[in-house]
Amino acid sequence: MKDYNIHIEDVTVYAWKKCQSGKLEYTRKDLNKGTPEDDLKAWGLVYDSYIKEFGIGSEYAYILELQSDLAILKLDLIITENRMLLNKIKALNVEIENYLNRSQENGTDITTTLIMVGKWLGYKVPERETTILELYKMIDLIKKESDKNKTLNNG
Repeated sequence: MKDYNIHIEDVTVYAWKKCQSGKLEYTRKDLNKGTPEDDLKAWGLVYDSYIKEFGIGSEYAYILELQSDLAILKLDLIITENRMLLNKIKALNVEIENYLNRSQENGTDITTTLIMVGKWLGYKVPERETTILELYKMIDLIKKESDKNKTLNNG
């Protein structure tokens, strides 16, 4: 995988956005060298490094829990053939869909995040040069500084 960026310290914000939209070839160091199979492997390694560094957010963990519950209900339906479970399955599907929609409405896209970080730093953060690791470290620093200021102002 020497022709690939496989860690968040190597993947730029620009490449991350492209990969998030399904263009996994942006894990490549050279867009002309690589295969779709290796692209997928590299993206898995990049995302693993992201999770190792920052963990799984509470919203993502909640969605995983709901999806796990849904899978169990579907298995119960197959095993028991109890058609009453179809109502629970439908209700859980609606809950998942509603939660995802609310999450997307309330969420901030990465471009907006770059703008906000740039405003805090006092200069534009270049997405083609800044890695995902650097961006999230900046965000953590901003949060810590904000929390420190809140404590000083309230105390």
